[in-house]
Amino acid sequence: MTKNHKEELGRSVIKRKHDQYHIVAAIFVIVFFITLGTVSFHILEDWSFAKSFYFSVATLTTVGYGDLHPTYDVSRTFAAFYILFGVGSTLAAITVIATDRINVTAARMRDNALARKEKREE
Repeated sequence: MTKNHKEELGRSVIKRKHDQYHIVAAIFVIVFFITLGTVSFHILEDWSFAKSFYFSVATLTTVGYGDLHPTYDVSRTFAAFYILFGVGSTLAAITVIATDRINVTAARMRDNALARKEKREE
C-alpha cells in the first residue's frame, strides 16, 4: 500500500464518520415527519394509527393513492403545511441517504481498482 493510498484511506475514514452524522440526521427527519403526520391525523381526523401512518407515508413519498384524504378544515390546513414542509424535507433526507450509498460504492470501487493496480506493479 503506497503512502498516497494510506493518506487517502485515512481521509475517507474521517469523511465516513462525518457522513454518518448526516445519515442519522436524515433518518431522524424522516421519522420525525412520519410521526408528526401519524399523530396529527390520528387526532385531527380521528383515524386509527394504522390509517394515519399509511396516509403520512403515502403523502411524504408523494404516492397519494387518494383513498384517504383530510375532511375537516383544520386537518386540510395542517395537510397543506405538512405537504409543503414534509415532502421536501423527506425527499432531501432520502437524497442524503442515497448519495451516501453511491459514494460508499464509488469509494469501494476506487479502492479495489487502486489495490489491483498496486498488485500489478509489484
